[in-house]
Amino acid sequence: MKLTKNNILRPESTFILKTAFFLSTFGASAWLTFFYIYLEDSAGLRGGQIGIIAAVQQFATIFMLPVWGLLADKFGRRKVLLIALCISSLSLLLFMPEAGFKYYLLMMLFVVLFTSPVNTLLDSIALDFVQQYKKSSYGELRLWASIGWSSATLLIGQLLNIFPLQIIFPVATTAIFLNFLIMLFLYKPLKIQTNPQVLSIKNAYNLFAKNRFLMIFFFLLMLYGTASPPVFLFLNLYIKEIGGTASDIGIAFAIQSVSEFPFFFWGKYLITKFGAKKLLVFSMIVTAVRFGFFSIINDPAYVFVLSSFHGITFAVFMISVIDILHKLIPVEWKATAQSLFYASFFGAGIGLGNLVMGYMKDIIGMQKIMYYDTIWTAFIIIAFTAFFGYGRIKNKLMKI
Repeated sequence: MKLTKNNILRPESTFILKTAFFLSTFGASAWLTFFYIYLEDSAGLRGGQIGIIAAVQQFATIFMLPVWGLLADKFGRRKVLLIALCISSLSLLLFMPEAGFKYYLLMMLFVVLFTSPVNTLLDSIALDFVQQYKKSSYGELRLWASIGWSSATLLIGQLLNIFPLQIIFPVATTAIFLNFLIMLFLYKPLKIQTNPQVLSIKNAYNLFAKNRFLMIFFFLLMLYGTASPPVFLFLNLYIKEIGGTASDIGIAFAIQSVSEFPFFFWGKYLITKFGAKKLLVFSMIVTAVRFGFFSIINDPAYVFVLSSFHGITFAVFMISVIDILHKLIPVEWKATAQSLFYASFFGAGIGLGNLVMGYMKDIIGMQKIMYYDTIWTAFIIIAFTAFFGYGRIKNKLMKI
Protein backbone atom coordinates (compact mmCIF):
# COMPACT_ATOMS: atom_id res chain seq x y z
CA MET A 1 0.00 0.00 0.00
CA LYS A 2 1.39 3.37 -0.96
CA LEU A 3 1.78 6.07 1.65
CA THR A 4 0.07 9.34 0.85
CA LYS A 5 -0.29 12.60 2.70
CA ASN A 6 -3.97 11.84 3.28
CA ASN A 7 -3.39 8.35 4.60
CA ILE A 8 -2.76 7.42 8.22
CA LEU A 9 -0.12 4.92 7.16
CA ARG A 10 3.00 7.00 7.73
CA PRO A 11 5.85 6.65 10.27
CA GLU A 12 4.64 9.34 12.68
CA SER A 13 1.30 7.54 12.98
CA THR A 14 3.03 4.83 15.00
CA PHE A 15 4.22 7.45 17.46
CA ILE A 16 0.70 8.90 17.73
CA LEU A 17 -0.81 5.52 18.58
CA LYS A 18 1.96 4.71 21.05
CA THR A 19 1.27 8.03 22.76
CA ALA A 20 -2.46 7.31 22.77
CA PHE A 21 -1.93 3.96 24.49
CA PHE A 22 0.48 5.52 26.98
CA LEU A 23 -1.82 8.40 27.95
CA SER A 24 -4.92 6.20 28.06
CA THR A 25 -3.48 3.77 30.59
CA PHE A 26 -1.55 6.50 32.42
CA GLY A 27 -4.83 8.30 33.06
CA ALA A 28 -6.68 5.12 34.02
CA SER A 29 -3.92 3.99 36.36
CA ALA A 30 -3.59 7.41 38.00
CA TRP A 31 -7.05 7.16 39.56
CA LEU A 32 -7.90 3.44 39.54
CA THR A 33 -4.80 2.29 41.41
CA PHE A 34 -5.64 4.40 44.45
CA PHE A 35 -9.40 4.84 44.05
CA TYR A 36 -10.42 2.19 46.60
CA ILE A 37 -7.95 3.67 49.07
CA TYR A 38 -9.57 7.06 48.44
CA LEU A 39 -13.04 5.64 49.10
CA GLU A 40 -11.87 4.08 52.36
CA ASP A 41 -9.66 6.87 53.73
CA SER A 42 -11.12 10.11 52.38
CA ALA A 43 -14.76 9.13 51.92
CA GLY A 44 -14.89 6.78 54.91
CA LEU A 45 -16.69 3.97 53.08
CA ARG A 46 -16.78 0.40 54.43
CA GLY A 47 -15.40 -2.58 52.56
CA GLY A 48 -18.87 -3.76 51.56
CA GLN A 49 -19.71 -0.40 50.05
CA ILE A 50 -16.41 -0.30 48.19
CA GLY A 51 -17.13 -3.80 46.90
CA ILE A 52 -20.50 -2.69 45.51
CA ILE A 53 -18.95 0.29 43.72
CA ALA A 54 -16.16 -1.93 42.35
CA ALA A 55 -18.71 -4.52 41.19
CA VAL A 56 -20.85 -1.88 39.48
CA GLN A 57 -17.72 -0.66 37.72
CA GLN A 58 -17.25 -4.13 36.18
CA PHE A 59 -20.88 -5.12 35.61
CA ALA A 60 -21.80 -1.82 33.92
CA THR A 61 -19.07 -2.35 31.34
CA ILE A 62 -20.79 -5.54 30.11
CA PHE A 63 -23.97 -3.65 29.23
CA MET A 64 -22.35 -0.50 27.89
CA LEU A 65 -19.79 -1.97 25.47
CA PRO A 66 -22.38 -3.29 22.98
CA VAL A 67 -24.01 0.15 22.86
CA TRP A 68 -20.70 1.85 22.20
CA GLY A 69 -19.89 -0.77 19.56
CA LEU A 70 -23.08 0.05 17.69
CA LEU A 71 -22.36 3.79 17.93
CA ALA A 72 -18.83 3.27 16.63
CA ASP A 73 -20.19 1.22 13.76
CA LYS A 74 -22.65 3.97 12.83
CA PHE A 75 -20.65 7.15 13.43
CA GLY A 76 -17.04 5.97 13.21
CA ARG A 77 -14.51 5.01 15.86
CA ARG A 78 -12.70 8.33 15.94
CA LYS A 79 -15.83 10.38 16.69
CA VAL A 80 -17.01 7.97 19.37
CA LEU A 81 -13.52 7.73 20.91
CA LEU A 82 -13.23 11.53 21.05
CA ILE A 83 -16.57 11.81 22.86
CA ALA A 84 -15.57 9.10 25.34
CA LEU A 85 -12.16 10.65 26.01
CA CYS A 86 -13.44 14.20 26.45
CA ILE A 87 -16.36 13.44 28.76
CA SER A 88 -14.58 10.74 30.76
CA SER A 89 -11.63 13.03 31.46
CA LEU A 90 -13.87 15.75 32.88
CA SER A 91 -16.24 13.37 34.66
CA LEU A 92 -13.44 12.07 36.90
CA LEU A 93 -13.42 15.42 38.69
CA LEU A 94 -16.90 14.57 40.00
CA PHE A 95 -15.25 12.11 42.41
CA MET A 96 -13.35 14.88 44.20
CA PRO A 97 -16.06 16.15 46.60
CA GLU A 98 -16.13 14.20 49.85
CA ALA A 99 -19.59 12.63 49.85
CA GLY A 100 -21.41 9.45 50.78
CA PHE A 101 -21.85 5.98 49.33
CA LYS A 102 -24.88 6.79 47.13
CA TYR A 103 -23.11 9.75 45.54
CA TYR A 104 -20.02 7.73 44.59
CA LEU A 105 -22.16 4.86 43.32
CA LEU A 106 -24.07 7.18 40.97
CA MET A 107 -20.88 8.90 39.87
CA MET A 108 -19.28 5.53 39.10
CA LEU A 109 -22.19 4.63 36.84
CA PHE A 110 -21.77 7.94 35.00
CA VAL A 111 -17.99 7.69 34.73
CA VAL A 112 -18.02 4.07 33.51
CA LEU A 113 -20.52 5.07 30.82
CA PHE A 114 -17.74 7.02 29.10
CA THR A 115 -14.56 5.21 30.23
CA SER A 116 -15.72 1.71 29.23
CA PRO A 117 -15.23 1.96 25.43
CA VAL A 118 -11.82 3.67 25.38
CA ASN A 119 -9.58 0.59 25.54
CA THR A 120 -11.75 -1.42 23.14
CA LEU A 121 -11.77 1.36 20.56
CA LEU A 122 -8.02 1.94 20.85
CA ASP A 123 -7.41 -1.79 20.43
CA SER A 124 -9.60 -1.87 17.33
CA ILE A 125 -7.81 1.14 15.84
CA ALA A 126 -4.41 -0.40 16.59
CA LEU A 127 -5.32 -3.79 15.11
CA ASP A 128 -6.55 -2.15 11.91
CA PHE A 129 -3.39 -0.06 11.77
CA VAL A 130 -0.92 -2.95 12.11
CA GLN A 131 -2.89 -5.02 9.62
CA GLN A 132 -2.38 -2.33 6.98
CA TYR A 133 0.98 -0.95 8.09
CA LYS A 134 3.27 -3.98 8.29
CA LYS A 135 6.22 -2.09 9.76
CA SER A 136 4.43 -1.89 13.09
CA SER A 137 3.04 -4.57 15.41
CA TYR A 138 0.28 -4.68 18.00
CA GLY A 139 2.72 -5.78 20.70
CA GLU A 140 4.93 -2.78 19.95
CA LEU A 141 1.96 -0.45 20.37
CA ARG A 142 0.40 -2.27 23.35
CA LEU A 143 3.70 -2.15 25.22
CA TRP A 144 3.20 1.58 25.73
CA ALA A 145 0.00 0.89 27.62
CA SER A 146 1.99 -1.09 30.19
CA ILE A 147 4.62 1.67 30.30
CA GLY A 148 1.86 4.22 30.92
CA TRP A 149 0.35 2.16 33.75
CA SER A 150 3.67 1.62 35.54
CA SER A 151 4.72 5.27 35.10
CA ALA A 152 1.47 6.54 36.61
CA THR A 153 1.59 4.26 39.64
CA LEU A 154 5.15 5.33 40.44
CA LEU A 155 4.38 9.03 39.98
CA ILE A 156 1.15 9.01 42.00
CA GLY A 157 2.78 6.97 44.75
CA GLN A 158 5.34 9.74 45.18
CA LEU A 159 2.86 12.61 44.80
CA LEU A 160 0.71 11.19 47.60
CA ASN A 161 3.60 11.78 49.98
CA ILE A 162 3.02 15.51 49.37
CA PHE A 163 -0.59 15.98 48.21
CA PRO A 164 -3.93 14.61 49.44
CA LEU A 165 -5.58 11.63 47.75
CA GLN A 166 -7.78 13.91 45.62
CA ILE A 167 -4.72 14.62 43.46
CA ILE A 168 -5.35 11.36 41.58
CA PHE A 169 -8.34 12.85 39.75
CA PRO A 170 -6.80 16.02 38.24
CA VAL A 171 -3.71 14.04 37.21
CA ALA A 172 -5.90 11.45 35.48
CA THR A 173 -8.05 14.15 33.90
CA THR A 174 -4.98 15.92 32.50
CA ALA A 175 -3.60 12.75 30.89
CA ILE A 176 -6.91 11.66 29.36
CA PHE A 177 -7.76 15.15 28.08
CA LEU A 178 -4.31 15.42 26.52
CA ASN A 179 -5.04 12.14 24.78
CA PHE A 180 -8.30 13.66 23.52
CA LEU A 181 -6.39 16.62 22.02
CA ILE A 182 -3.85 14.35 20.33
CA MET A 183 -6.54 12.15 18.78
CA LEU A 184 -8.49 15.26 17.74
CA PHE A 185 -5.70 17.19 16.05
CA LEU A 186 -3.07 14.60 15.06
CA TYR A 187 -4.82 11.29 14.42
CA LYS A 188 -6.41 10.67 11.02
CA PRO A 189 -8.68 7.60 10.78
CA LEU A 190 -7.96 4.72 8.45
CA LYS A 191 -10.01 4.65 5.29
CA ILE A 192 -10.31 0.85 5.55
CA GLN A 193 -11.59 -0.49 8.87
CA THR A 194 -12.76 -3.84 10.11
CA ASN A 195 -16.06 -4.05 11.94
CA PRO A 196 -15.84 -3.14 15.63
CA GLN A 197 -16.44 -5.90 18.15
CA VAL A 198 -20.12 -5.87 19.03
CA LEU A 199 -21.41 -8.20 21.71
CA SER A 200 -25.07 -9.16 21.47
CA ILE A 201 -27.27 -11.81 23.09
CA LYS A 202 -28.11 -13.23 19.67
CA ASN A 203 -24.44 -13.60 18.68
CA ALA A 204 -23.58 -15.16 22.04
CA TYR A 205 -26.45 -17.66 21.76
CA ASN A 206 -25.51 -18.65 18.20
CA LEU A 207 -21.88 -19.12 19.21
CA PHE A 208 -22.65 -21.28 22.24
CA ALA A 209 -25.29 -23.31 20.37
CA LYS A 210 -22.57 -24.48 18.02
CA ASN A 211 -19.91 -25.13 20.66
CA ARG A 212 -20.87 -26.58 24.06
CA PHE A 213 -17.24 -26.87 25.09
CA LEU A 214 -16.81 -23.14 24.56
CA MET A 215 -19.74 -22.40 26.88
CA ILE A 216 -18.11 -24.49 29.65
CA PHE A 217 -14.79 -22.77 29.01
CA PHE A 218 -16.32 -19.31 29.45
CA PHE A 219 -18.11 -20.44 32.62
CA LEU A 220 -14.80 -21.61 34.10
CA LEU A 221 -13.19 -18.32 33.10
CA MET A 222 -15.94 -16.48 34.95
CA LEU A 223 -15.27 -18.59 38.07
CA TYR A 224 -11.57 -17.79 37.80
CA GLY A 225 -12.47 -14.12 37.50
CA THR A 226 -14.21 -14.28 40.91
CA ALA A 227 -10.87 -15.26 42.44
CA SER A 228 -8.83 -12.62 40.61
CA PRO A 229 -9.54 -9.20 42.25
CA PRO A 230 -6.53 -9.46 44.63
CA VAL A 231 -4.10 -9.50 41.70
CA PHE A 232 -5.74 -6.42 40.24
CA LEU A 233 -7.03 -3.32 42.08
CA PHE A 234 -7.92 -4.99 45.40
CA LEU A 235 -4.19 -5.46 45.94
CA ASN A 236 -4.06 -1.81 47.08
CA LEU A 237 -6.35 -2.52 50.05
CA TYR A 238 -4.24 -5.53 50.96
CA ILE A 239 -0.98 -3.54 50.93
CA LYS A 240 -2.59 -0.83 53.05
CA GLU A 241 -3.83 -3.44 55.55
CA ILE A 242 -0.35 -4.87 56.15
CA GLY A 243 1.09 -1.40 56.76
CA GLY A 244 2.19 -0.33 53.29
CA THR A 245 2.33 3.30 52.17
CA ALA A 246 1.11 5.00 48.99
CA SER A 247 4.65 4.69 47.62
CA ASP A 248 4.60 0.94 48.32
CA ILE A 249 1.32 0.61 46.43
CA GLY A 250 2.71 2.55 43.47
CA ILE A 251 5.90 0.45 43.36
CA ALA A 252 3.99 -2.84 43.60
CA PHE A 253 1.67 -1.96 40.72
CA ALA A 254 4.60 -0.69 38.65
CA ILE A 255 6.47 -3.96 39.16
CA GLN A 256 3.36 -5.89 38.13
CA SER A 257 3.06 -3.88 34.93
CA VAL A 258 6.75 -4.15 33.99
CA SER A 259 6.73 -7.91 34.61
CA GLU A 260 4.22 -8.31 31.78
CA PHE A 261 6.60 -6.99 29.08
CA PRO A 262 8.62 -10.13 28.23
CA PHE A 263 5.64 -12.48 28.28
CA PHE A 264 3.60 -10.44 25.86
CA PHE A 265 6.58 -10.33 23.49
CA TRP A 266 7.55 -14.01 23.86
CA GLY A 267 3.98 -15.21 23.99
CA LYS A 268 3.99 -16.84 20.56
CA TYR A 269 7.18 -18.75 21.36
CA LEU A 270 5.82 -19.95 24.71
CA ILE A 271 2.57 -21.13 23.13
CA THR A 272 4.47 -23.03 20.45
CA LYS A 273 6.84 -24.67 22.91
CA PHE A 274 4.49 -25.57 25.78
CA GLY A 275 0.94 -25.32 24.46
CA ALA A 276 -1.86 -23.01 25.56
CA LYS A 277 -3.56 -25.48 27.93
CA LYS A 278 -0.42 -26.10 29.98
CA LEU A 279 0.43 -22.40 30.11
CA LEU A 280 -3.10 -21.48 31.22
CA VAL A 281 -3.08 -23.97 34.10
CA PHE A 282 0.49 -22.96 35.00
CA SER A 283 -0.50 -19.29 35.24
CA MET A 284 -3.33 -20.24 37.61
CA ILE A 285 -0.99 -22.31 39.77
CA VAL A 286 1.36 -19.33 40.10
CA THR A 287 -1.64 -17.17 41.02
CA ALA A 288 -2.66 -19.61 43.77
CA VAL A 289 0.90 -19.65 45.11
CA ARG A 290 0.91 -15.84 45.18
CA PHE A 291 -2.34 -15.81 47.15
CA GLY A 292 -0.88 -18.34 49.58
CA PHE A 293 2.15 -16.17 50.29
CA PHE A 294 0.00 -13.04 50.50
CA SER A 295 -1.97 -14.74 53.29
CA ILE A 296 1.09 -15.17 55.53
CA ILE A 297 3.41 -12.20 54.87
CA ASN A 298 3.29 -8.93 56.81
CA ASP A 299 6.01 -6.90 55.11
CA PRO A 300 5.26 -4.84 51.95
CA ALA A 301 8.79 -5.60 50.74
CA TYR A 302 7.74 -9.20 50.09
CA VAL A 303 4.79 -7.92 48.06
CA PHE A 304 7.29 -6.42 45.62
CA VAL A 305 8.83 -9.86 45.09
CA LEU A 306 5.44 -11.49 44.57
CA SER A 307 4.40 -8.68 42.21
CA SER A 308 7.22 -9.65 39.85
CA PHE A 309 5.29 -12.86 39.08
CA HIS A 310 2.32 -10.92 37.73
CA GLY A 311 3.61 -11.41 34.20
CA ILE A 312 2.91 -15.13 34.59
CA THR A 313 -0.31 -14.56 36.52
CA PHE A 314 -1.80 -12.18 33.95
CA ALA A 315 0.17 -11.96 30.68
CA VAL A 316 0.59 -15.73 30.29
CA PHE A 317 -3.07 -16.20 31.22
CA MET A 318 -4.16 -13.71 28.54
CA ILE A 319 -2.06 -15.10 25.68
CA SER A 320 -3.18 -18.64 26.54
CA VAL A 321 -6.89 -17.80 26.58
CA ILE A 322 -6.67 -15.86 23.31
CA ASP A 323 -4.81 -18.72 21.62
CA ILE A 324 -7.41 -21.25 22.80
CA LEU A 325 -10.25 -19.07 21.56
CA HIS A 326 -8.63 -18.62 18.16
CA LYS A 327 -8.27 -22.40 17.75
CA LEU A 328 -11.75 -23.24 18.97
CA ILE A 329 -13.69 -20.64 17.02
CA PRO A 330 -14.27 -20.00 13.30
CA VAL A 331 -12.97 -16.70 11.91
CA GLU A 332 -16.41 -15.13 11.63
CA TRP A 333 -17.01 -15.58 15.38
CA LYS A 334 -13.67 -14.38 16.75
CA ALA A 335 -14.84 -10.83 17.50
CA THR A 336 -17.87 -12.07 19.42
CA ALA A 337 -15.77 -14.60 21.35
CA GLN A 338 -13.23 -11.93 22.28
CA SER A 339 -15.99 -9.72 23.63
CA LEU A 340 -17.51 -12.64 25.54
CA PHE A 341 -14.14 -13.36 27.14
CA TYR A 342 -13.88 -9.81 28.46
CA ALA A 343 -17.50 -9.90 29.58
CA SER A 344 -17.21 -13.23 31.40
CA PHE A 345 -13.80 -12.78 33.04
CA PHE A 346 -13.36 -9.03 33.56
CA GLY A 347 -17.04 -8.15 33.73
CA ALA A 348 -19.05 -10.88 35.45
CA GLY A 349 -16.20 -12.74 37.15
CA ILE A 350 -14.15 -9.91 38.61
CA GLY A 351 -17.33 -7.90 39.24
CA LEU A 352 -18.78 -10.68 41.39
CA GLY A 353 -15.40 -11.17 43.07
CA ASN A 354 -15.22 -7.46 43.93
CA LEU A 355 -18.68 -7.60 45.48
CA VAL A 356 -17.98 -10.66 47.64
CA MET A 357 -14.49 -9.63 48.71
CA GLY A 358 -15.63 -6.13 49.59
CA TYR A 359 -18.06 -7.56 52.14
CA MET A 360 -15.56 -10.16 53.36
CA LYS A 361 -12.98 -7.44 53.98
CA ASP A 362 -15.16 -5.96 56.73
CA ILE A 363 -15.50 -9.36 58.40
CA ILE A 364 -12.18 -11.18 58.06
CA GLY A 365 -9.73 -8.71 56.45
CA MET A 366 -7.69 -8.95 53.25
CA GLN A 367 -5.09 -11.43 54.53
CA LYS A 368 -7.72 -13.99 55.43
CA ILE A 369 -9.36 -13.39 52.06
CA MET A 370 -6.06 -14.35 50.44
CA TYR A 371 -6.10 -17.64 52.36
CA TYR A 372 -9.58 -18.59 51.19
CA ASP A 373 -8.83 -17.34 47.70
CA THR A 374 -5.90 -19.77 47.56
CA ILE A 375 -8.26 -22.67 48.25
CA TRP A 376 -10.88 -21.39 45.79
CA THR A 377 -8.26 -20.98 43.04
CA ALA A 378 -7.01 -24.53 43.67
CA PHE A 379 -10.53 -25.89 43.07
CA ILE A 380 -10.76 -23.89 39.82
CA ILE A 381 -7.39 -25.29 38.68
CA ILE A 382 -8.72 -28.83 39.25
CA ALA A 383 -11.86 -27.94 37.28
CA PHE A 384 -9.83 -26.62 34.33
CA THR A 385 -7.55 -29.67 34.38
CA ALA A 386 -10.54 -32.01 34.35
CA PHE A 387 -12.16 -29.98 31.57
CA PHE A 388 -9.10 -30.16 29.35
CA GLY A 389 -8.74 -33.87 30.07
CA TYR A 390 -12.36 -34.52 29.14
CA GLY A 391 -11.93 -32.46 26.01
CA ARG A 392 -8.93 -34.57 25.01
CA ILE A 393 -10.97 -37.74 25.44
CA LYS A 394 -13.75 -36.31 23.32
CA ASN A 395 -11.20 -35.19 20.74
CA LYS A 396 -12.46 -31.62 20.89
CA LEU A 397 -9.37 -29.84 22.18
CA MET A 398 -6.57 -31.90 20.68
CA LYS A 399 -5.12 -29.00 18.72
CA ILE A 400 -4.86 -26.60 21.63
